[in-house]
Amino acid sequence: HNHQQRLLATTGQAIRPDMIVEARKMVLEELINRELLYQQSRKKGVVIEDAQVNEELDRLKRKYPNEQALRDDLRQNQLSEATVKVQITMTLAVRKFVDKEFGANLDVQDAEVKAFYEGNPQFFITPEAIRLSQILIKVDPKSDPSKKGDAKKTLEDLQKRIQKGEDFSILAKDFSQDSSAAQGGDLGTIPRGKMPKAFDDAAFALKPGEVSNIVETELGFHLIKVHDKKPEKIVPFKDVEEKIRQHLSNQKLRERVNEFLNEVKKTAKIERISTKGSE
Repeated sequence: HNHQQRLLATTGQAIRPDMIVEARKMVLEELINRELLYQQSRKKGVVIEDAQVNEELDRLKRKYPNEQALRDDLRQNQLSEATVKVQITMTLAVRKFVDKEFGANLDVQDAEVKAFYEGNPQFFITPEAIRLSQILIKVDPKSDPSKKGDAKKTLEDLQKRIQKGEDFSILAKDFSQDSSAAQGGDLGTIPRGKMPKAFDDAAFALKPGEVSNIVETELGFHLIKVHDKKPEKIVPFKDVEEKIRQHLSNQKLRERVNEFLNEVKKTAKIERISTKGSE
């Protein structure tokens, strides 16, 4: 279960219950694939030295601030150092096997790289972004109109004070109910499309130095100040050429491994045990 959450955390997506089932299937497939690849590596006589395993284990340990943090993490995932060593051995064996069997001739032609860049412009656009600050007075959208009225009144008063020349960031520190208040309301740089639509529309309509009218969202009422604007920009080909080459090379490798696995699965006996009870 933890493995699955970690897997998903690395893809950085919010998880819906129906995705969990999908994810569990993915994890299961991954584990089966790794197991099959490991068996094949054993058949081919791939050997991993203890020294390599220990080196990898040391590298893993160095990621933790101290021994205790590592032990806690192992306990949380119901792992012992011995099982981690087994996992490392499997991973290294699979890596070595895959590299040796399928890693040759994965060269990607310049034309393929260029075609990928030109065919997928959506991957290489840095969206328009702004550096901004806000003052937020929170209101639950379900609260009664008088509460909303009070919150809006508070913000109207602050708006007047800003129009008279008071400092936005000082007022944000004193009145904003957002975690950014401590930084004078500074939200950093935000690309278009990350905030609620009403907020986004108001913020991106401002010029640097301007303050918005009062904006209402699910969170409450906002005043927004824009400090800086960065236009949408296309990442130059030369900056991503190597990344694309690597991506396409990995894709070829994955396709080769999958073809091989499909062949192996025809002959291998795989028990997919239901994971229902292991929640």
